[in-house]
Amino acid sequence: MLHRKRVVWAMLLVVMASSLLLTSLIGCRLFNPPATEEMTPLEGDQGFMLSATPSPTLLITPSIKTEQIANTPTATRTRAPTRTSTPPVWAGFPGPTQTAETEIPRPITEIQIPSDVKITLLLGSDTFHPVVGRTDTIILVFYNPLLAKASLLSIPRDLYVYIPGYGMDRINRAYQIGGIDTLMLTLRYNFNVNVDNWMLIHINDFVAFVNDLGGVDVYDPNYLVEEYDGNPPEFHHMYGHEALWYVRKREGTSDIDRNRRQQEMIRALLRKILWGGNLVHLPAWYAKYKNSYRSNLDFIDLVNFIPLALHFGDQSRIQYDQIGWEDVTSWRTSIGASVLLPKREALLWILDNAMRFVLAPAPYSDLVNTLEAQLTASPIPTNTPTSTPSPTQTETATPSPTETLTPSETLDQESPPSMTPTITPSATETTSSEGITSTPTQTSQPASVGP
Repeated sequence: MLHRKRVVWAMLLVVMASSLLLTSLIGCRLFNPPATEEMTPLEGDQGFMLSATPSPTLLITPSIKTEQIANTPTATRTRAPTRTSTPPVWAGFPGPTQTAETEIPRPITEIQIPSDVKITLLLGSDTFHPVVGRTDTIILVFYNPLLAKASLLSIPRDLYVYIPGYGMDRINRAYQIGGIDTLMLTLRYNFNVNVDNWMLIHINDFVAFVNDLGGVDVYDPNYLVEEYDGNPPEFHHMYGHEALWYVRKREGTSDIDRNRRQQEMIRALLRKILWGGNLVHLPAWYAKYKNSYRSNLDFIDLVNFIPLALHFGDQSRIQYDQIGWEDVTSWRTSIGASVLLPKREALLWILDNAMRFVLAPAPYSDLVNTLEAQLTASPIPTNTPTSTPSPTQTETATPSPTETLTPSETLDQESPPSMTPTITPSATETTSSEGITSTPTQTSQPASVGP
């Protein structure tokens, strides 16, 4: 009996040794195939098989779990059996340094911007100068210098896009993350646009500039009246702080609606700047804001834009568009932030629509001749009943404080702005401003900005 048990145990030991030897041989061949054999996927998700076809050496380490191999797409199994957290970034752009919560879309390449079309980027910061903040106002201006037509596209601050070299985030953070270069790279990735010119203005400069203009007249059929004068929807005369409230307010509205109000403000600013010869104040404006606003345009560049800008006094030559609710999908991030995911086909249609508008010829109106005459004839708009200068105002460095620091009630309601209440960076600049706004016989300043 004892002898029989020993025989059984001996047989079991032989079987176990044989099994271990066989397993070792199979494992070595599976995980270290010869250089002359290749791993090829079977149909479906059944695994791999060996073939005798010569191929580059392929090593599949035993540390890879079966689940990883089974879940790996067939097209990548023979090269990269592991999965990455985000899809590969399109060639030519920096890869992400942050883990993306959504799939990184491929860049827009389906539509090309013709060489005849130039692009200016208008930015509004959410901070006071000189703090670097987010760009809550982002407007792409596509314009055709030969046809004098322009199309404005407002981009929502909450648009959730890929920021090259960083990751997925709101588009208004691109400037804060890496400055203008990162923002322009972001626009190139997500809109296929190469920006030619750009300009950024801070909150305090926007308020001051609107006051320099003597306020602006904004028409809004959906005007929000609870915080101001309670007037019905119509043209509303706004000074700096009210204008800022108008373009930034979000309570009770949305990011999309704020873009619409920003475009209404652009219309109002263009009317006030281009009509009545007000562009003669450009030297004084530049002297005041050159150290605070950010741009790749210098004073000469701005002067050279005047002849083209006068054509845009005709609002029919400008198209206003924005990324609306039908062009995005609302989504929340893992931390609860509400963002807008763009729809690719919608963006392509919007860009194509902008190109079709600026490339379509349109007859010029006689309005541009009127605006040119107002600009070159006199530094004071011709429709102003108060154009006769006071005999006591002279081109000196000590203007009368009674006449220069207190704007009249008539000027607040007329087209020409009273520049003197806010342009006081120095005695020399105040004198320059006074000379432009109150002495029609002076020709040195208008001559310097003539087209």
